[in-house]
Amino acid sequence: MAVAPSEGAPGSLEGACSKGTTRTQTLQVYFQATVLRRLAAQSIPPWWTCGPMSHRPLLPMRPCRVEHGGAARNPIGIDISPLAIEVCRRQGLKDARMLSITQVSPNLGRFDTLLMLGNNFGLMGNFTRAKWLLKRFHRTTTPRARIIAESTDPYQTTEPFHLDYHDWNRRRGRLPGQVRIRVRYKKYVTPWFDYLFVSRDEMQQILDGTGWRVKQFIDSSAAQYIAMVEKTGV
Repeated sequence: MAVAPSEGAPGSLEGACSKGTTRTQTLQVYFQATVLRRLAAQSIPPWWTCGPMSHRPLLPMRPCRVEHGGAARNPIGIDISPLAIEVCRRQGLKDARMLSITQVSPNLGRFDTLLMLGNNFGLMGNFTRAKWLLKRFHRTTTPRARIIAESTDPYQTTEPFHLDYHDWNRRRGRLPGQVRIRVRYKKYVTPWFDYLFVSRDEMQQILDGTGWRVKQFIDSSAAQYIAMVEKTGV
């Protein structure tokens, strides 16, 4: 399973700018591009977890209108890696901030779209934290806000190692697709952190009671999928 660099390491600029991509990564970017083109005529996502911004070229960087004093403002990207933030700025993102997903609050403004591609629904970490974050996002967004979140169904595997890990998680009372990982690149290494892969049914269970619901699932040819999430009552 691929690990998104957001919420990851300080990393290195060399690693973040690497041109080497696998066939899986190429297919994933194509999948993301297809989804973003569908959205392009509707609005510009003003807030996203960015990593090295592999999907940045697919998004316009012009200011967009959000509920923040009635003024137009630039999209905001967040990451905890200072070098990932530097890459974002080099690629044209004017407002890139070194923040954890847990630090997103009304102090940033009120947003109409939260974009979490590259399996970044995984930044929710675990079942309990996911519900807490979603309720927090509900207070940070406009009444008609949406979350565009990508995840990978952990059950679409026959790999015995992964299946054993699922069973180990169940015995500990965790979701089967919760992993504890760290990212290493040359001399750089992150602290250990939780990352969450969920099925479509599990995502809906997490959303239940948070003020959000899935409007639509967009499938890929692999285990990855994107959920279009909106507020309940919309």
